[in-house]
Amino acid sequence: MMIIPFAGLGVLVGVLITQSPISIAVMIAVVALTGLVVNDSLILVDFVNRYRRDHKNVYRALLRGAAVRLRPILLTSITTIAALMPTALGFGGKSVIWSPMAASLAWGLAFSTVLTLVVVPVFYVLIEDARRALAHVLPTGLLSGEERAPATSHSPSSPDEP
Repeated sequence: MMIIPFAGLGVLVGVLITQSPISIAVMIAVVALTGLVVNDSLILVDFVNRYRRDHKNVYRALLRGAAVRLRPILLTSITTIAALMPTALGFGGKSVIWSPMAASLAWGLAFSTVLTLVVVPVFYVLIEDARRALAHVLPTGLLSGEERAPATSHSPSSPDEP
């Protein structure tokens, strides 16, 4: 989810470069782009988590995940960008609605793909380091999602009991 603002930055750069107005079509492209970007980062994080379950080393899992998932992430992004280029550039006629939408998707996807391969692993390590640091401070099980048993008190149930 942290990659979504970077995709928005790519859309803004694309709008500025193509000198397109920010319209409803561009906003719809941002919504579509959000799904594409989240999918790319989920593919990477899911692979890292599965590899980490078997090997336990965070850094090795990130390196392995980035190396193995690099090709699928790049290929899907490059083919999507290539498919959007004729519409974005106006081959066959420039549309006032479809060209800015396609350009926004293409620029946003280009930015976010590169940043997914860099920013997601960096944030993954930062979050893991913070989790390890907090594990020394917080009670056991709190960070892992385990529920703690409620504290029992020996207070009387009514004011009349001793």
